[in-house]
Amino acid sequence: MKNNIFLIFFFFFSCFSPQIETNETNQINDFISVDLVELSSKDETVQFEFFIKIPTNKLVFNKNLEGFISSLSINLIFIEDTSVILTESWSEEIFKNYFEETKSSDDIIINKIITLPLGEYDITLILNDYENHISWLKNTQIELNNNFYMSNISLFEKNNKEYKNIIDSKIIDIDSIWVQLKFNNVIDDRSDLVLNYDFFYINKEYVNTSRATSVEYSENDIIYKNSLTEEVAKNGTYYYPIKIVDDFFNGLKIEAIYKNNIKDKFIILERDKEISYDFNKVVGPMQYILENSDFKRYREYNKLNESQKIEFIKNYWSINNTNNNESIGELFKEFYMRVEFTNLNFKYLSKEGWDTDRGKIYIIYGKPFSVNNEYTSEGEYQIWTYKNNQQFIFVNRYGTYVLTNYN
Repeated sequence: MKNNIFLIFFFFFSCFSPQIETNETNQINDFISVDLVELSSKDETVQFEFFIKIPTNKLVFNKNLEGFISSLSINLIFIEDTSVILTESWSEEIFKNYFEETKSSDDIIINKIITLPLGEYDITLILNDYENHISWLKNTQIELNNNFYMSNISLFEKNNKEYKNIIDSKIIDIDSIWVQLKFNNVIDDRSDLVLNYDFFYINKEYVNTSRATSVEYSENDIIYKNSLTEEVAKNGTYYYPIKIVDDFFNGLKIEAIYKNNIKDKFIILERDKEISYDFNKVVGPMQYILENSDFKRYREYNKLNESQKIEFIKNYWSINNTNNNESIGELFKEFYMRVEFTNLNFKYLSKEGWDTDRGKIYIIYGKPFSVNNEYTSEGEYQIWTYKNNQQFIFVNRYGTYVLTNYN
């Protein structure tokens, strides 16, 4: 019986999926991750939110009048023992305003609220982009039980009073994250809730750190610890803010305890990953540093050939010729990472990201405190504001942003 089910499934899937990127162990599709958050239980059933995360740059986007769009068809098949208990199918359209956004490694998050009886399930996830003849297949397992009073922990960022899912690796790019909890059957009394968090730094190696579920660390590894009491309620869901510390950390543990239920979340960041520095990448951006600090050396630098410029850069940043990462200071590392970020996010046609107006401002001033998009009859504007209230205003000119004003 089980073999017949999978033969029928394989025939159905093969008819509609000309190109499939998968194998028996799903290693090719490791870039797709799935998760679930139990929301409530009633009458031997559990309602949960199912999350699918896929990097933006894995999708194929097509140009339309308003921007760039990728259309996906999602199929979820829940199997208990040998029986198909539930199938869910729906379509998603992912929209991006600008071409450079389609090349981002940030995850697209797709979610669906589902109700199932208690039990253990094998799940088959199928993602189809029919227009571009691309399909992905992923298998996983879940167990649903009703011995919980609150949901698992989810992380969000807040923008204009709206909460948006955030992937773990992006927490270092924002000032605060919000812990989301939902309480089973909307229990009003949360006085027993204990919510603690630790920021820590550990100098250890981990396999698949981005998917770590736990890690051992000691009191000596903790940089900052605190408990949460402040909460914001919205439609029966509760949010608790955590301010990101300024200290260098590579781990965060959040623990929620309520009525003998314990939920925790570990976030391990690959911040110690060794960088293979390519000095050719900073030959151009180096002029921004000199132009704003030493104009005489800036003019001398521009007269050098490329190999001479690389030697100049190493001398300027006191980097020895062995390219030993231990000899590279934190200031150069920050400069290099800014260049990498601009090339990834601001590239336009044949122009490298560092060579755009946004790239130049980002390399000189770093990440803006806030970015706002405004639309007028004269065009689309992006406003970058820094903590000292300095602003840079860019206007969209045929897909790339040009600096028009600053103060």
